[in-house]
Amino acid sequence: MDKREIAILGYEHDGSREVYHLESLGEDFEINVPPENIYMAICAHHEANKLIGEGLEASILTVGGSAISNKRIVDRLNEMTGTDVPVEVDISSNSIASNIKSLVKYEVPFLIICQKFAKLRTYIHSNYHLNKEEFEIKDWETYIEESELDSFEEGLIKELSTLRHVPLQRKMAEGVLTLLAYLDPEDGFTTKIASLRQKLRKGKPKDNFFNKTGLG
Repeated sequence: MDKREIAILGYEHDGSREVYHLESLGEDFEINVPPENIYMAICAHHEANKLIGEGLEASILTVGGSAISNKRIVDRLNEMTGTDVPVEVDISSNSIASNIKSLVKYEVPFLIICQKFAKLRTYIHSNYHLNKEEFEIKDWETYIEESELDSFEEGLIKELSTLRHVPLQRKMAEGVLTLLAYLDPEDGFTTKIASLRQKLRKGKPKDNFFNKTGLG
């Protein structure tokens, strides 16, 4: 049987660690990742279910610093929809470059779900680390526009639209990060940046340089 893996890249920003609830996911479910992570989980879960319905073996791999939280989201989506999409976690990476590099050890083609503003940087690193036949990239914004979602998914997306989203300064910083990816497609210098970010987070979880600039 053909197998397809759907990868969700981790994402965080300033204020993203505030706990909140979503009625669609149940009042007993607390989450503290940006709404964008839930959008990506919805897309990955929808695509996996579609592929399984077509007779393929599909599963989700969530990578990066928010991977464990993203798995919780997919598990709750399974619970709320009565489905059983397999989901794995890989926390061995902490930047888009290392997120992509961590996929190399898996031997199946990937559909990589990312954010539209980070799609070019995702492609640069994917093109470097993965063979062209091993990956396809879709941003969650376009995926949602092009897909026929069910009423549960549409209701959850409507609820998410009322929450805080990517800060403007984070989108502006993406231009610099994309330039670094061009200069260093293997790493984009982001491993060094991410390591520094993690160090500062441990010292000052809320009041640090990366949070203030929207790169947290």
